[in-house]
Amino acid sequence: MRVSLRSASSSNMPLNLGRWPRARAVRAGVLAAVTVLVTPLAASVVAPSIASAQPASPAVPTGPLDAKAQLAAGDKATKAKNWAAAIAAYSAAKAQNPSLEAMDGLANALYEKDDFGHAYEAYEDLIRMHVGKLAKDKRATAEKRLKELGQKSGPLTINGTEAEAEVALDGVLIGKLPIAKSMRVSAGEHKLRATKLGFNPFETAFTVTGNTAATVEVKLAAEVHKGKLKVHEADGKPVHVFVDGIDVGAAPWEGDVDPGVHDVVVRGPNVVSAPEKVTVDKNGLRDIELRASATLAKLKITVEGSPTAQIFLDGKPVGTGSFTAEIPAGTHKLSVTREGYQKFEDEVVLVERENVARTVVLNLSEEVKTGGDDKSARKLEGFYGGFGLMGLLLPAGNGSDVQETCAKRAAPVTDCSGGGAGTGGGLFFFAGHHWDPVGLELVFGGSFDQQSTKIAYSGSNLGVGGGLGPDPKRTEDFFIGRAGGFLLGRTRLSFQTNGVRGSFAVGVGASYRVSFLTRDTEGPAPLRDAFVSNSIGSFSPVLSLDASIAPRFGERISLPIGIMMLAESPNAKIFGDQVPRTDPEPSRQLAPGVGLSTPSYQLSAGPQVFLGLYVGLMFGP
Repeated sequence: MRVSLRSASSSNMPLNLGRWPRARAVRAGVLAAVTVLVTPLAASVVAPSIASAQPASPAVPTGPLDAKAQLAAGDKATKAKNWAAAIAAYSAAKAQNPSLEAMDGLANALYEKDDFGHAYEAYEDLIRMHVGKLAKDKRATAEKRLKELGQKSGPLTINGTEAEAEVALDGVLIGKLPIAKSMRVSAGEHKLRATKLGFNPFETAFTVTGNTAATVEVKLAAEVHKGKLKVHEADGKPVHVFVDGIDVGAAPWEGDVDPGVHDVVVRGPNVVSAPEKVTVDKNGLRDIELRASATLAKLKITVEGSPTAQIFLDGKPVGTGSFTAEIPAGTHKLSVTREGYQKFEDEVVLVERENVARTVVLNLSEEVKTGGDDKSARKLEGFYGGFGLMGLLLPAGNGSDVQETCAKRAAPVTDCSGGGAGTGGGLFFFAGHHWDPVGLELVFGGSFDQQSTKIAYSGSNLGVGGGLGPDPKRTEDFFIGRAGGFLLGRTRLSFQTNGVRGSFAVGVGASYRVSFLTRDTEGPAPLRDAFVSNSIGSFSPVLSLDASIAPRFGERISLPIGIMMLAESPNAKIFGDQVPRTDPEPSRQLAPGVGLSTPSYQLSAGPQVFLGLYVGLMFGP
């Protein structure tokens, strides 16, 4: 807002009190009254009015400077032709005291900066407030520039009904609606933008010519969050339109709906159209035509195992995975599509009032294969993973001392059972990436295996193994168990057809297993002893071979059934001596004076070959 006094005859003519003889006597009183009225307003109104339409000016000296110091700063900036700094300094001085010097300096700086609109207003204010104090040459310059600036600027009025909408002129915020007072702007092209939350932005360009008033009407339209849908019946039958099962009115119908997919059908007495799925965009318009038929039948379509399959009837989408509706009797074209599967097409013939149910089974596309010259064929490309559960067999056993004792049957061994193959089970996980037809993967898993042996001994007077006293006739039941995990890096070679995938993998890695032994000794009644060894951990290198065949249950799911071989050796020197051995107990006895040989038992030695039949799940290409 700017306070100014205007002539009743013309807003562009300066008020010249000096030309009226009778005014000389009252001129001093009038000027004093004007000064009293303007001074308190200028500090809060005049300077912000100038700043509001201008970009930020260079900083002026900060601190509690008085008007005189600000005038000095403005004069210094004027000599340096730093007009932005001069405008800031003179505006600050005028805010404290709207003196002739401050207003003249401000008007001159705005003029030199080519800010024609604000310069016009500044000279107009200067003449009205200090006409009696202006020197003759100063006054002539002011009136000349005022006339010049009138040709280079024009008054602008901004009207609008949306209160609190922010208005920017040429990118500079000038206030909020309503803007009751017109402003002076430079002649030429300008852009005005108005914004308010909940409304679409308003933008317009306009041209201002010298001394010609311009008016901009700001019209803000509320944001629209709907789309528009038009529906009409092809033959003009008297029907109602149903959108998502709701009767919205008679056809032809037009209305606003939420953006997205809608089920649309027209229905009347004994007539109905085939339903259609219609997608409406935000702020968009969809105009559709439906044809109603006088004969109806009920059709139900179910796509087995494919809830994402798209169902089309007579070329129009009607459902996903399943579809049920009353539709006109007659012949209809049914098609079902799903990515990676062959397109299903058929004709459905419906008789009036007939109920027809169809189940569609989609077949994998013949293009899903490995290799080949068909560029559209789906290749084994991308990340995959899965898991498997397997049973383990050690055909050659674990090579332990117990197994060797049983195999040799040397005195004092009299009988032996077991001591052959070991058994167990495991679980493994794998993940990798295919580059058709080769994949690289990591495999990690865990397993447990065991071997049980029963050995009968004759009596011995030697105290075998450092036992104290003679060893009696006895039976010893041995149990050797191992548990641990393995980590492998493997290369996989795969091929596939529409219904099956085959793979072969080979890789190397390392395993860590913890072994232990238990022994239950039964001597002459009632002598009995239970021995449990310490647990011994050991590392071993691993070689892995894997072959599988996998029925496919979709593009990315298969059920591998295969056999895996893991070959280890605790005798390998890669990790040092890793053969697991228990600690001896030379002083163990069944009873005082009755010995029980308990040497250091070697729990495994030599190649450890695990064969595992497994079944699992595989995800990915």
